[in-house]
Amino acid sequence: MSKKNIDTNPNAFDTLIGKNAVFTGKLESSGLTRIEGKVNGDIILDGNLFVGEDSMIQGNVKAVNVEIYGTVHGNIEAQDSLTLHETCRLVGDVHIKTFIVKSNASFEGNCKMKTPKSENTEIDKKKK
Repeated sequence: MSKKNIDTNPNAFDTLIGKNAVFTGKLESSGLTRIEGKVNGDIILDGNLFVGEDSMIQGNVKAVNVEIYGTVHGNIEAQDSLTLHETCRLVGDVHIKTFIVKSNASFEGNCKMKTPKSENTEIDKKKK
């Protein structure tokens, strides 16, 4: 299964940090990870991340797709897309391919957009 075909339905998760849980440390997983509680540490996924409205992440995130409804204090690197929903508060830099920001979402940081490798090759050729 290609990474882009991983289910993004927030109810079909493989890993769940519940609303009453506090996880401290480095979280590594694959498939869909849903955070409803608090995470203090970095999250590294070979899959997608769903961050619930009342959740809080204090750490950096690497994933394929990231959907944020809650609060994240840390940098995000998404291989494909990052979506900031209406109740989101993100403080940190992002390095993503696709960036979607809904009305009233809060983002404080810098954004670096990934370009397809074929475009990078053309840009590099023009520089020479």
